[in-house]
Amino acid sequence: MSGGIETPYVLCALVASWHPTLRRVLADSDPAARGAIAFTASPEIAPWEPSAVMLLGDAIHTIPPIGGLGGNTAMRDARLLSQQLSSVARGERDLLDAVRDCEAEMRDYGYAAIRAALKDQSLATGRLGALTTRAWFRLCHAVPALRQRTFRRWDAAAAPRPWEHRATAA
Repeated sequence: MSGGIETPYVLCALVASWHPTLRRVLADSDPAARGAIAFTASPEIAPWEPSAVMLLGDAIHTIPPIGGLGGNTAMRDARLLSQQLSSVARGERDLLDAVRDCEAEMRDYGYAAIRAALKDQSLATGRLGALTTRAWFRLCHAVPALRQRTFRRWDAAAAPRPWEHRATAA
């Protein structure tokens, strides 16, 4: 087991309030492939001197899996790096300047995504919490205006950056 879970009994206790079908899928899976991990988030760190090596995605800003912010942020990193390296390839700027600007931008929106994810630790636990969450998501599915309002809280962290507006306008 990974993540410090030593016995299947602990894992079974963690999923006891899950839907019976999900518990059955877990029970039928290979025990060596099961585990539990604690979600983590990167602390904000000060800028560093740029080099020809860059970190992207969870390697630089680990985001708890809430609202799809981690995957979207990693894709944003790749797009920004691609734009910066293209400007270097065209001779418009120096590599280390491009890396410095890219890393600064990534720190800005990456840490904003981390703060948004940590602020929204609304994943319910326990039977009552699970029932309430399930009912809320069903209601959001049925009422589009409520769905938009509920999930708008992640908009600030995922809002397009100026360089993204330029790319889509072209």
